[in-house]
Amino acid sequence: MSSILDFYSGKASECRFLISDVWSFSFQRLEEVHDYIQWIFPLDEPSAHNLSAPVLTKEDIETFRAEPVLRWRLMASVHTYMRFLHFTATQWVTGFDHNHLRITRMLKCLMLMGMEVEAQARFNEVMLITQIFPKVNLSTSIGYWRDAINPDNYTKYKTDTKENV
Repeated sequence: MSSILDFYSGKASECRFLISDVWSFSFQRLEEVHDYIQWIFPLDEPSAHNLSAPVLTKEDIETFRAEPVLRWRLMASVHTYMRFLHFTATQWVTGFDHNHLRITRMLKCLMLMGMEVEAQARFNEVMLITQIFPKVNLSTSIGYWRDAINPDNYTKYKTDTKENV
């Protein structure tokens, strides 16, 4: 089993936290700790900010797509992070903030796992949060978020199976 599958299965892994630890982080800890995000929202490309972050393999993605428990646990991570975004909006809805990169990562991760409906819903939710601050120009970040939910960017992972969320 890969380290990311171990992590998402609740087992000890190369990550310094268990997934249940991350789910119980305070908002302050979610903001200040920077190496958990690559574990809760893994991608199929190396992180530019954390060289020890896991990189999803095709087998990892296939396993996530096939296992409802893993997708459920991924949604628990999404809900943890979305609660943080809702309650800290005045801090991250600015011209630029590292949470903009984290949002992109979350959306890409959902798309990789075949959870397009959830990715679109989270995009819509983030857009709703940002509308509270009409004078902040987020066009660059919004462009990255839109690109992250574009299904054409994930054609190499398309399968004939339907989404199982």
